[in-house]
Amino acid sequence: MTLGPSRYPSLRARVRPALALALLALVAACHESNGPRTGKLALNIAGLPTGTNAQVTLTGPANFSRVLSTTEVVANLKPGEYTITAAPVFNGQTRYSALAATQTVTIEKSNVAVDASVAYTVSSAIMTVTVTGTPVGGAAAVRVTGPNSFSQTLTTTTTLEGLEPGSYFIVAPEIVVADQRFTASPTSRQVQLTAGLNPTTVPISYAQITGTLTFAITGLPNGISADISVAGPVSSYVVGTSSNLVGVRAGQYTITVKSVTAGLTTYIPSFSTQTFALAAGATTVVAITYTPSDGPLNLTIDGVNLTQVVQTYSNTVPLVAGRDAHIRVFARANKTSTTTAQVRVRFYVGGAIVNTMMLNNGSPLPVVPDQAQLTTSWNGIVLGQFIQPGLKIIADVDPSNAVVEGSEADNSFPASGTPLDVDVRSVQPLRLTFVPVVQRFDKTLVGNISDANKDQFLGDARRMLPLLDIDAQVHAPFTTGDSLELTSNDGNNEWLKLLAEMNALRIAEGSLRHYFGVVRVSYNSGVAGYGYVPGRAAIGWDYLPSGKNVFAHELTHNFGRFHAPCGGVAGADGSFPYAGGTIGQYGYDLSTSTLRSPSSFDLMGYCNNPWISDYNYVGAMDWRASNPTPDVASASLGLDGSARQSLLVWGRVERGQLVLEPSFSIVTRPNVPREIGPYRVEGISRSGRTLFSYSFAGEHPADAEDATARHFAFAIPMDEATQGELATIRLTGGSSAPATMHASLAPAGVAAAVNAADATNVATGVVNVRWNAQGARMALIRDRRTGQVLSFARGGAAQVRSSGTDLDVIVSDGVRSASRQVRVTNR
Repeated sequence: MTLGPSRYPSLRARVRPALALALLALVAACHESNGPRTGKLALNIAGLPTGTNAQVTLTGPANFSRVLSTTEVVANLKPGEYTITAAPVFNGQTRYSALAATQTVTIEKSNVAVDASVAYTVSSAIMTVTVTGTPVGGAAAVRVTGPNSFSQTLTTTTTLEGLEPGSYFIVAPEIVVADQRFTASPTSRQVQLTAGLNPTTVPISYAQITGTLTFAITGLPNGISADISVAGPVSSYVVGTSSNLVGVRAGQYTITVKSVTAGLTTYIPSFSTQTFALAAGATTVVAITYTPSDGPLNLTIDGVNLTQVVQTYSNTVPLVAGRDAHIRVFARANKTSTTTAQVRVRFYVGGAIVNTMMLNNGSPLPVVPDQAQLTTSWNGIVLGQFIQPGLKIIADVDPSNAVVEGSEADNSFPASGTPLDVDVRSVQPLRLTFVPVVQRFDKTLVGNISDANKDQFLGDARRMLPLLDIDAQVHAPFTTGDSLELTSNDGNNEWLKLLAEMNALRIAEGSLRHYFGVVRVSYNSGVAGYGYVPGRAAIGWDYLPSGKNVFAHELTHNFGRFHAPCGGVAGADGSFPYAGGTIGQYGYDLSTSTLRSPSSFDLMGYCNNPWISDYNYVGAMDWRASNPTPDVASASLGLDGSARQSLLVWGRVERGQLVLEPSFSIVTRPNVPREIGPYRVEGISRSGRTLFSYSFAGEHPADAEDATARHFAFAIPMDEATQGELATIRLTGGSSAPATMHASLAPAGVAAAVNAADATNVATGVVNVRWNAQGARMALIRDRRTGQVLSFARGGAAQVRSSGTDLDVIVSDGVRSASRQVRVTNR
């Protein structure tokens, strides 16, 4: 049967569209059968040394999983999400890890491969511990501990590979052989390891720290013991007969010898007190001769010393060239008598006699000199013009032979008749800048320091420290950046923040001087000052007379000296030689003609009425000699020709947390880290390139209760083009989270902030400065004429002390900065 169109017109209309759809579906199916049904992945693996296979796992739909070891194109992948997981691999003991441990890619049906890459880099560290100086018959046992419970004991030089980056502690115990002791210096240290192929070398060098004191005693009857006491760096001894003290710590030993009575005869020693130096690994012979007192009268000289501040009996403390000294000659007789005598002292420089002093003492010559009594010595003042390098002296008792005695051949000191060499050293002038500090918390609290009273602050330093000339200048007032009060216990860390600002101020001004900030506080008992040990910045309160003692104390911290154990100090010097934090030797205050007892407390403790020990005096002198200040006439920017475009990068570690302060582009003298340490500061460009990276230890505030406290301020040389690329500054180290500063995404932000700056006089010498705080984290305000920084200010406004008419206002977004010259106007 045939269906005609005329009979079923609606059915024909329905059949034709359906047929068309079917035909279209058939065509589409034909095209699909000819196209790709799967995709491809082109995986590039880089960063591994030749011969080292990667371990990359590719997983995806339908439980797909495959391990790849080299660059490869993986085909026939079903469309979908794939995960690339790169496991660490080893080449020997060196570990390589992927920069991205996991990543995902989407595979589609295509003949064109999807590109992906796995970049490996070294993720383990290498450390070489070099062990030298171990004694014959002794072995080292150096303990190394670190992350992931790493622990290993080394006996010889060893390279440790495949280490986890992080902090490692190296402890080198003492070695004892035949009663002699050998130690490593330091005995322990912390090392921060970073990933790489270059080993970090940690030297462990042992050295002998002990020696032998040999006592040769003559002149006593058989069976009679001498009465000899020996006081040294860590131990005291009593000696009665000729003997050896083996394994005693190297250093200075004060030998005190007393007379001995046997029957009716008193035996007088050849000296009563002398100081002997024992070198490590050496033997020092102490010869003591006793003579009976029942013989003829005989005069000798027991010792001579020259004291400018403090001195040992044997004159072992160096003198400062050009500075007056107090001389004491200890003449003595071998028996009690009423005899008096004159003493002559001759001074030589370069073989020529330059001065002769005739000293008189109306008292009878003592049998045993007593350092505690000026009446038992022949005393005088030696003018500084005669205290010069190359000085030699010789002293004679009874030079005119007016006294009849048993021998005229032993009246000189030294007994040989050869003039005694005196250690005289030239010292640099102390170049110092006092900075009056204005507290933003209360702008009426201004440190009272000026040209009129600065000598009062210098008083104790002049009396007690190894100084001669002092060049002290007074800076323009500096306003603190924070608005919190300085408290008596520094519970808010404002004292330490101010110290960090003082250090940044010094670096920003390109100064080679010591900076001392003088503050006024609202209390009279508590924190009085802080100083770096060592360093060139310190702060202290302005109360006088105590302020001069605080200044001398903090300045001595700057000279590398730690606390003496007195008055409950924190972080006392474990090598301090005298019990109770006393000075241990006799001193002399030339300003008051006063003898200072060995029981006086050391300047570096917290006890009252201090003087300074020979230990800290010589230590301060040695530090200054090793850390000289270049001889420049001024610290102003550019006057010595070395200032250049630099980036001021500064911050601190505070209660274990890392703190970065905003950086500034300034012209100053470059100052970069001089030693590596556990912290690192890095600058990174917009493209991820490292523009600078410095490891550093940081400066340690000596008086801080916060043991983690460290400060830093660097002027990193960097031209404007490079600074324009800088996007991020990062501070890392310790166990704390990194601190990061990012540049504003809108470069015009800091420009807009500085363009809004203005300055208005509000009173004589008082200026209000304003800027747009929205685009700036901090502003550096500087007197344009002098180059002196007046404040590191926050918040869009600051009140500074200035009589200048032009200011530089530099605002920072944390990384980048912009500068504008601002004219001070009257309101």
